[in-house]
Amino acid sequence: LLVLLLPLAYLGPTRLAYLRTGKATFGRLLVLVLGLFSPTELVLSAGEGMRPDWVERGPDGRAVKLNLPAKGLWMSNHTTLADWLYLWSFAYLSGHSSALYIALKASLRRIPIIGWACQLFGFAFLERKWAEDRQPFAAQLDRIARETNRGGDDEKMAFLLFPEGTIVTENTRGISQRFAEKSGVADFKHLLLPRSTGLFFALRNLARSIPTLHLVDLTVGYPLPRPSSTSAKPASPQYASEFYTLPSILLQGIPPPELHLHVRAFALADIPLGDLSRSSATDEDEDGTPDERAAFERWLRERWAEKDQLVERF
Repeated sequence: LLVLLLPLAYLGPTRLAYLRTGKATFGRLLVLVLGLFSPTELVLSAGEGMRPDWVERGPDGRAVKLNLPAKGLWMSNHTTLADWLYLWSFAYLSGHSSALYIALKASLRRIPIIGWACQLFGFAFLERKWAEDRQPFAAQLDRIARETNRGGDDEKMAFLLFPEGTIVTENTRGISQRFAEKSGVADFKHLLLPRSTGLFFALRNLARSIPTLHLVDLTVGYPLPRPSSTSAKPASPQYASEFYTLPSILLQGIPPPELHLHVRAFALADIPLGDLSRSSATDEDEDGTPDERAAFERWLRERWAEKDQLVERF
């Protein structure tokens, strides 16, 4: 039916309703397919900024609804290429499935069917070169804000960013370690050093037009297979991305037995975003001053250090 109604996606009055319906339908389908053919137990925990009643449970004790801030920029560590499967399922539980936007590598735009669908859903594509990304990203953020505000105060929005920029592998861990040594900052054991520029820019940009925006921090953790007690070899694989892949989960029915997801929420006032008081922002305002950018970068690394400790316990 959505294919037959595709022309509605290109008509101004019906475009937004069509896209939200399409995202919601995909979210329901994803939850159904994973539940039937590749089930994973979702282990949820909450930290600062979350309501005591953030999880609503059904008669069987399972989570049926999550009470998250209605409008949020979601940031997550990026462990495997399958992260988006489970984070979209998480968005389904929180009622954000129809209002989910994801920042993706620009190369994914060219993948047949998947890339086309991501473009249709209004996702943001980044080259991961700030000089090239800045202006297109600003336009994408403005569009997302307009689409969100068109629905009024009750309209939901979740814009998902992965500040690490790529998944954790042996190669990317090595790159992160060398960069940490060169920069004179502490490295992590399980995660990669986050990039702060795009997240800082997005928060400052969206904060001007969505004052109720929150930063929702998601920490994802996968259990790894353990070696047998008689094995002299170290645990293998070393990284979840080596074991839990999209083909293994969707085609071979080998999902993670459980997925740990720790949730925190930060109000904008609790984040060092610099001076947001100017009502009419210029290009320079969105970037912030060097001191403001440095303060946010330190804050983000502190949050990532906390996430690294969480993943250790998962």
